[in-house]
Amino acid sequence: DLDTQKMMRTAGNMLFMSESIGQAISNGYFSFAQWSLSNGCSNVTNSCYDLLLADNDYVRAPQYFAFPLWSRFGGTMLRSTSNVSNATLSAYAGKINATTYSLLVINKTGQSVTSNVTFSDGRLVVSGLVDVAQAATPNSTSVTFNGITNPANDFSNAPSLPLTVSSGKVTYAFPPYSITLLRITAP
Repeated sequence: DLDTQKMMRTAGNMLFMSESIGQAISNGYFSFAQWSLSNGCSNVTNSCYDLLLADNDYVRAPQYFAFPLWSRFGGTMLRSTSNVSNATLSAYAGKINATTYSLLVINKTGQSVTSNVTFSDGRLVVSGLVDVAQAATPNSTSVTFNGITNPANDFSNAPSLPLTVSSGKVTYAFPPYSITLLRITAP
């Protein structure tokens, strides 16, 4: 009821939730709870903390999209380095299986940030997929997922996009106010 500006319903909360999950995982926490899946809004202030807005036909709140992106991340967190300020981009690296790696990047700024994605052992990338949740501003109350404003429950109308690979290398422009998951095949 103290969220009188309804910040919990904004894309800023999506970025915050994604960063919080990344920090929890990288600091060894094995449990992370979000209140709540769908509980309804306060009758007093119309504040909502839900991932699915019960009072709005269960439309997904922006922070909802942090969870499907992290669920595709993989089971192993890897060490990563970046030459971009953490205030601009946060990057989390992971391993999905023997040849597939993940990179989840949170762009907290209003500018696209282009970066080269490389492996410390010099391995080459052969292919990959991209998933992006993006908002127009941090105050936006809706986001797109892979360019779709209201994706189906199973995301069938918002499939992962192919990652552009050139000569075994990846250069990617992380869009403003976004969470981007790269799933990279590099045997």
